[in-house]
Amino acid sequence: MQDRANVSADFLELMKQEIIEVIKKYIEVDETSIDVRMTNKQNDDGTNGAPALYANIPILNIKDDIVREKNKEQEIKKEENNNEGEKIENNEETKEENEPINEENTETSNNN
Repeated sequence: MQDRANVSADFLELMKQEIIEVIKKYIEVDETSIDVRMTNKQNDDGTNGAPALYANIPILNIKDDIVREKNKEQEIKKEENNNEGEKIENNEETKEENEPINEENTETSNNN
């Protein structure tokens, strides 16, 4: 690790470990070969610009099972939402069918 952006080694190591923990949820990485650096981006005129985070993280394997599980969860939620919408529509139709007839309206139409 290098420190060209005036960041302490402890800070950089902590940030590296947190990045690894998040990434490991989705992919297997070679933790021994990870290279994380804070550098200063060089402007076109040769002056130092804003700091930049550089991370080289060798990927050993993508955890497809997690991706499939996430997709499955999304499909289930979508289906549940569709089913809820259908239930609401069916309940409204049933409610309209079961509403009592207004007796005043039927008496008036019978008198005419």
